Parts: sequence; C-alpha cells; structure tokens
Amino acid sequence: MYERGLIRRTPTGIAHRCEEMYERGLIRRTPTGIAHRCEEMYERGLIRRTPTGIAHRCEEMYERGLIRRTPTGIAHRCEEMYERGLIRRTPTGIAHRCEEMYERGLIRRTPTGIAHQCEEMYERGLIRRTPTGIAHRNPWTTKYLNREPEAIVHRLR
Repeated sequence: MYERGLIRRTPTGIAHRCEEMYERGLIRRTPTGIAHRCEEMYERGLIRRTPTGIAHRCEEMYERGLIRRTPTGIAHRCEEMYERGLIRRTPTGIAHRCEEMYERGLIRRTPTGIAHQCEEMYERGLIRRTPTGIAHRNPWTTKYLNREPEAIVHRLR
C-alpha cells in the first residue's frame, strides 16, 4: 500500500491513511482500534464482506464499470466529477455537490450524515429503491449525468 501511495511514512513507521482520516474526524476509535467509516456502513448493511475484508460499495461499482482504477487505487465517480468541474476541492478533500447543496439549504442533516434530496423524495414516494440503492424515476437525470439507472442521481442544474 505504501508503494501505491495509500499510506505514508511517519517517525514511528508507516501510517495508514486511516490515521490521517482519524485526525480529520472522519473515523472513530473503538476498543479494538480505529474503526473506519466503512465498518459503520457495514453495520448498516451498506457494504459487504469479502475474503480479504470489507468491500466498499466502490468495489462493487468498479465491477459494474461505474468507476475506474487509477495509479493510487480505485477512483470514485466524484474524482471524475471533479475533473469535469462539477465539484470542488476543500481543505479536507473533495467536496461533493451535496455539501454545497447543504450549505445552500437544499438538503438536510440526519443522524447518519447529510440526507440527499433523493432520500426526501423517496420518503414522499417520488423515487424507488433498487438492490443497489435509490433509483430516481426520472430517466432524464440518469441520462444527464451519464449514470446507471440503479445509481443515485442528482439534478445538478
């Protein structure tokens, strides 16, 4: 992982990226060590276990061709969106459009994080759930973002 740039050297040895994430408050400590957000997501049924550990949804998305590999690992769609100018960088990383939407009051926070407009739409019966997540009924948004129908799509304009 160090050779791939996913971890860094420190005075005491090699520090995983998770330690940086802990310092930024993105992950939490548990009695057995540092719990990645992915462990919380696994407990909520959003990711699955594999023979080598916990598989993030991004791995499933890669298998389905929705994301691509980069020299440092798997590139999420958000990286592609950044390259296309649809999202912006922040001091802590890449800010999804949903963060900007939250700042503008278009979405709301929930106990588990930021609730996308699509979650509210699902609660109102305007969108439907699929095996991989929430699917909007509006095919225009899927075509507009060039996303798969079973992905969560947002209308950016």
